[in-house]
Parts: sequence; structure tokens; C-alpha cells
Amino acid sequence: MSKGTKSTVKRQFKGSVDEMITAISLLFAVVMEQKTKLEGEFPLWVPPFLVNIEQKITNSFKTFLGFDDAEALRKATMALHRIQVTALDDLTTLKKRLTTFVKDKNTLTEYLKTFGYDTYYDNAKNNESQSDLINLLFRINKKITPEVKADLLTKNINNDLLNRLVGYAETMNNANINQESFKFNKPNQTADHNIALNNLYNEAMDVVKLAADFFKKDKAISSRLSYAAALKQVKATKPTITPPSSTTKPV
Repeated sequence: MSKGTKSTVKRQFKGSVDEMITAISLLFAVVMEQKTKLEGEFPLWVPPFLVNIEQKITNSFKTFLGFDDAEALRKATMALHRIQVTALDDLTTLKKRLTTFVKDKNTLTEYLKTFGYDTYYDNAKNNESQSDLINLLFRINKKITPEVKADLLTKNINNDLLNRLVGYAETMNNANINQESFKFNKPNQTADHNIALNNLYNEAMDVVKLAADFFKKDKAISSRLSYAAALKQVKATKPTITPPSSTTKPV
């Protein structure tokens, strides 16, 4: 495959990476419940064929998402969702105030670049990219040093706002979320990673689809072997966020 071709490899599955991996883990749990029957039906599925695929899915939580298992991912996702709206609100507030109070364009550009707004903000805000939000908040935490904070205070930037922004990274660390977490959630990641993700999805789904067909007369089982249904279930488990009142923090 040429370099140009590899750079355009697209993901072959619906949902984000964490959603896909969680969905196929749910599907494969059903497969493993019927392991003996499936191994008896398909001659080449001799042990440890199914066990090996199950292990690949389990390992993928760490390889692609930075979490040890589905439970750790779920807890981290919920923790991130709890602060996502308020963190983005504070990030937008800081950006607006910098733009208003810092009149020198070169200085303003340097601030925005240093804090990561040019790299991460648009995707974090407009595309709800978790990985970009994580990177932006960790950048803010690192770059707002005591000296920088003192300088920002002289520019009429609120101290409580700065403290909150610096504190979000600690909140994420306490929930085992770091800059490596959700690292492959962007749709335009490198070709090698997308190829690996596609291979994982296709290998698992080949088994799932054949299992669904084998149990097609047993709706209790076959209904649990649908990727669309599993993905819907995964999306439904993500907590709903109520945006804070617009009167809580003046801009």
C-alpha cells in the first residue's frame, strides 16, 4: 500500500472507538455464552479460536483507549462527561476575555497558541472531541504557571476562573483520565491505527454475524447479536449533561 493510500484509510465501523470496542465486547460476551455450540458448528473454530478473539477485544481497551477494561472506561467516561460542559464553558470564557483584554495581536496569538486553543479548542467545542478536550485542559494546567497567572491577573482575568481551569486536569487524573486516554477517538487518526481498528472490528463481527445467523430461529439470542443494537445500548448508557445556567458565570 502506498503512502498516499495509507493516509486515507477510513474507519469501517459506526460510532467512536470507545463505543465500537465496548459494543463488540458486549456482543462477544453473548458469543462466549454459546461457545460450545458454535465450536461444534464451525469446524475451524477449535479452541482457543474464540478465546483469542475475546482476548484481543479485552486488550484493545488498553491498546487503543488507555484503560484496563470496560468498567474502567465507563467510569472515566462518566467522570469526563460530568465536567465536560463546565470545562468548555470556562475555556470559552477565558478565550473571550483574552480576546477582549489583550489588545496586542501578537501577544494574544501567543497566549492562544501556548494554551492550545489553536490546536484543540475547535474540535473540543464544536465536535465534542473528548481527546481534544483532555489535551487542551492538560495544556492549560501545564502552561498557567504562577508567573503566567500573575500576568493574566494584571490583564483583568478572574482568579477563580484560572483556578478552575487549572484544576480540571487534577479532576481528570483522579478519574484515571490522562493525555493518553481516548487517544484514538479522532476519525482521522493515522492509517496504521485505523487499519488495526478495522481489523479488530471485522474479525469480531465475522464471528458475531455468523453466530447471529446460526441462532436466527432463537430470537432471545439472535437479538443480542446486533451491532446496531449494541451500539445504541452503549450510547444510551452515556450520562445526560444538563448545561449550567447562563446566569452562573458572567462573561
